[in-house]
Amino acid sequence: MKKIISILVLGVLAAFLLSALGPIKASESEPDDRQAMDILQNMAKTLAEAKQFSVSVNSSYDAPQENGQMVEFGALRNIQVKRPDKMRVDVQKSDGDQRITVFDGKQIIVHNVTENIYAKADKVGSVDDAVKHLVGVLKTPLPLGRLFRTTIPAELEQMVEEIDYVELNMLTDVPTDHLAVRTRDVDFQIWIAQGKEPLPRRIVITYRSTGRLAVVGRFATTGTRSSCCPKT
Repeated sequence: MKKIISILVLGVLAAFLLSALGPIKASESEPDDRQAMDILQNMAKTLAEAKQFSVSVNSSYDAPQENGQMVEFGALRNIQVKRPDKMRVDVQKSDGDQRITVFDGKQIIVHNVTENIYAKADKVGSVDDAVKHLVGVLKTPLPLGRLFRTTIPAELEQMVEEIDYVELNMLTDVPTDHLAVRTRDVDFQIWIAQGKEPLPRRIVITYRSTGRLAVVGRFATTGTRSSCCPKT
């Protein structure tokens, strides 16, 4: 009899543990998937309408090696934007290489600090134009560069094919809305701060063709230094 009771108790405990480990659903008080797009667009509009902002970006990415192993590399970037036509990017890569990129509305100047080499390219226009030129023409890596353009709300509206509200995340420095987004070529997760400044705190991008890019960014729409974009 004791043996039978022990088996029954173990069965009940196992059933309880399995149910506890089942899928975790969002609480009824959390936004649903239909509201997730509103949260994403609110973030995009906040950035697009900001006249001046800065962001510190700690990014890492996995690169495939000849033997098939994935190896992680990283970089630190401090980016300052003053619309309509000023931007500065300071970058230090994990191998120690340091570069400064400055856009002053008339030209793009790149200074390789490590080798003390300068390069200039004429480019008249706005920060939007400079970002497109840097990434599309000069092939300069600029993680989150799309977020620096005033067209980001419209671009997201076109790009997003599927979006899910994952959870209210309490492990970040402020409470954040965790969203999972799918586009035609890229999947990304984004953690957006709740409150008066709904700005990104973390982004994980998965390129289906090349792999994963993890970005921890700290955006601020105030406090950008007046020396945002000095002449180099």
